Amino acid sequence: ATRDQVVPFDGGTLLSGPLAFMDLMSHDASVAYFRRELGCSGDAKTARYDHHDDATAVVRRTWTGCARGAVEAWRIDGGGHRWPNGLPESPFAEFVGPVTREIDGSAAAFAFFSRFR
Repeated sequence: ATRDQVVPFDGGTLLSGPLAFMDLMSHDASVAYFRRELGCSGDAKTARYDHHDDATAVVRRTWTGCARGAVEAWRIDGGGHRWPNGLPESPFAEFVGPVTREIDGSAAAFAFFSRFR
């Protein structure tokens, strides 16, 4: 999610425990890594979800022409560190940012992984 203050979309250094830090790849670098590892080539099939007035939009890119498996990349424009279509209530709402209603995160994850049973 592009407004995630916990796991930065563009990567960087993240506090991961008491006096512990870790470096994270950006969203785009992570997608490139998995495409390379799974032997994906060609252009992605792209879908955009923006049907709710929640100040977010979701872009899904899918590569299925891979040597092994498939790669899906979901970008939540305007979303925070929240599960898609999760509970809106949070005592840390200001910090964790907005939740998207454009997709159901659980259904999306199940749809992807259930293809590989």
